[in-house]
Amino acid sequence: MQPGFTVRPGARCNALQSAFFVKQAGAANVGQGYVYDPVLEAANARYISGDITTEEVREEMLARLKRA
Repeated sequence: MQPGFTVRPGARCNALQSAFFVKQAGAANVGQGYVYDPVLEAANARYISGDITTEEVREEMLARLKRA
């Protein structure tokens, strides 16, 4: 770990829990006829890794759906 860098206790647990719920929701979407979309999958991956907020994911998904 880098000097001066701290990890919030439970952060890894929260990330794993978020990843689980995203995968669970993805499985439900596939069951309803979802077809793989690389733009939306990339947004999900960035959200799970903490690079973007929930609101940014929402904006990206709405923009993508408008283009479809």
